[in-house]
Amino acid sequence: MPSLLLLEDDLLLGETLYDELEEAGYHVCWVKNSTQAAEAAWRERFDLYLFDVNVPGQNGFSLLRDLRAAQDETPALFLTAKSSLGDLQEGFEAGADDYLCKPFDMAVLLIRLRAKLRRKEELIIAPNVRLICAAQQLECAQKSINLPKREFMILHYYAQRIGHIIGKEALCNALFDGDYISDATFRVYIKKLNAHLEGHARLINVRGEGYRLEPL
Repeated sequence: MPSLLLLEDDLLLGETLYDELEEAGYHVCWVKNSTQAAEAAWRERFDLYLFDVNVPGQNGFSLLRDLRAAQDETPALFLTAKSSLGDLQEGFEAGADDYLCKPFDMAVLLIRLRAKLRRKEELIIAPNVRLICAAQQLECAQKSINLPKREFMILHYYAQRIGHIIGKEALCNALFDGDYISDATFRVYIKKLNAHLEGHARLINVRGEGYRLEPL
């Protein structure tokens, strides 16, 4: 089930979007201000961001700029009443993948969501390494490897945040609802994934902080 982060402070519109998107088969995390959105984006993995612009605190344009500066490449679609050419330009310069002006037709939003999510079916880790998300499969140097669920989830999380240092605790909170995984078990997962990556990319240990995924 694709996971969406919805930033919308209008309670009536937010509730409508939440209900319609859940009915369409999406998991929706609905937040009402940019602080909550930034915290959710760091804590959880989302397949797509739906951001209003004029929200309490930091506006949606600025929030997305900060996420992009932090190497967060999650597709983002602005839903906003700001409809001038200058607004449109600012939205795309902030890192948006699409821009939909209010009021909009829900059917149009769903069409655009499906188009954006199709592009997320693969994650490129290195020039000859990619993760096929729907199949939970790693393709490395023209070899295909079917990954066990937890190995796939761990690699997928790091692949969305290439270059970021992520510790075991933060990853477990994001992926496994805080379920405990021993350090030894986690190291086994990392060792297996590095073996699959065959030197084309590597999960590198940063002592005392966690691991980061780097193409080699």
